[in-house]
Amino acid sequence: MAAPIAKSIGSNWSAGNNGGILDTGAAATGFYHIHLIKNPTTQAVDVLASLSATAPMLPAGYTLFRRIGSQWLGSGGLWLQLLQRGQEFWWPGVSLDVAVTNLGVALTNYTLASVPLGVQVQAILNVIGWSSSQNCIWVVHDKAMADVAPGYNAYGTGAEVTTVSSGNVTEIRVWTDTAQGIVARSTTANTTFRIATRGWFDLLGK
Repeated sequence: MAAPIAKSIGSNWSAGNNGGILDTGAAATGFYHIHLIKNPTTQAVDVLASLSATAPMLPAGYTLFRRIGSQWLGSGGLWLQLLQRGQEFWWPGVSLDVAVTNLGVALTNYTLASVPLGVQVQAILNVIGWSSSQNCIWVVHDKAMADVAPGYNAYGTGAEVTTVSSGNVTEIRVWTDTAQGIVARSTTANTTFRIATRGWFDLLGK
């Protein structure tokens, strides 16, 4: 694209600056995938927003597309602010996506609502945990990885080394599945466990 253009999420796609951007339907709160699209006959290049990361509804004549990012459409039809650094996308603040008091010894699925749906990304997370049990260790990882019990002779994301529930905070990066999912487990029942999402790294088809 030779120059920036402005598009409106309030209407279906139309060509050019100040045209609509939505591929189909009416805009609703949630993540939208932003695609660069091209008509190879006319060489026209434009931008399209879709709920689909892989199969947007392309306008007539446009047969080429590439996903270039994802954005959250908030209430009132306004995009939430994101800070982009190359292929990293950061929220200005944090989003508490997990807050439980019952993380246990079994591997448990959790959903990170603050990263895009429909595509795998590497979530940038602050993981917070505490327990009244000394030497409690917890772990967070990609669903595709083997389920290995955390421990001092194995691995972990964080640990409670006292008996006064002082807690531990760790910043880690974990790949999600396309349903925003990750997994976690602890060495101790009823571990208090929180995940604050800072942002994500996106391969963007590379």
